[in-house]
Amino acid sequence: MHHLLGTESAKIVCITETWLKPHTADSVLMADSKFSIFRKDRVESTGGGVCIIINNTIVKAVKVEIAETFNDIDIVGIDILSTLMPIRLIVAYRPPGPDAAVDAIQYTKHFVHCLMSVCDTDSS
Repeated sequence: MHHLLGTESAKIVCITETWLKPHTADSVLMADSKFSIFRKDRVESTGGGVCIIINNTIVKAVKVEIAETFNDIDIVGIDILSTLMPIRLIVAYRPPGPDAAVDAIQYTKHFVHCLMSVCDTDSS
């Protein structure tokens, strides 16, 4: 990550399966203060997690607040403000599993409800 951010002219980087935990410092991913990281770490199990890294010198953004009802979902969003019209960028990860199982169907419904809620910019 240090190499990508240091040598490429990345403005926005989206990552799934970060495997980060809340105690992991942002500096593990990047040392340069010109970048900001918005992340949602998986707390209950190994793997998962999502993040968005932005170059502050080019992109101005704020984190989208996601209801606590969806704390079990790997999802993070930002509103990009440095454009003519605000753009909402969402990174989400649905862990693999059998799609036919009752639990998987319930999770998918919950996941879709979360996406609908986050995409509803009129309520935020």
